[in-house]
Amino acid sequence: MIAVNCVSRWGTDWDDIVDALFGSLQVVVDSHTREAHESRARDGFFIGEKGPQNTRVSAVLVTTVFPWSLAKASVKLILNPWAAYPLTEGVLPFERVSVVAGKLATVAGESLKLVLELTDDWPEGADDIVD
Repeated sequence: MIAVNCVSRWGTDWDDIVDALFGSLQVVVDSHTREAHESRARDGFFIGEKGPQNTRVSAVLVTTVFPWSLAKASVKLILNPWAAYPLTEGVLPFERVSVVAGKLATVAGESLKLVLELTDDWPEGADDIVD
């Protein structure tokens, strides 16, 4: 598993993360019917030109967390659908993103605050600190 802590002043861009892992969005036009549909290019971390790659990575854990913001941190676990050793269900109880029937699906999970058993005001005085 790879863990990424996105600490940008502009926040975490979910679309950029999905594109980096599963490939850039593209529009494909059928030459016979001239119908267009969206698909993903084979230029992602999980899938490349030759198909699935980096199959020894079971998942990517994406967070936006600072030491003083653990109780409010965003955490997503993105599963690699082609992992040689898939992550066992429920090992990490966070919000989970996976591929179901060819589409990305999100399943709600527990917050970092709940997993770490933190209080709403942890750490005391954290509201006085600016991200």
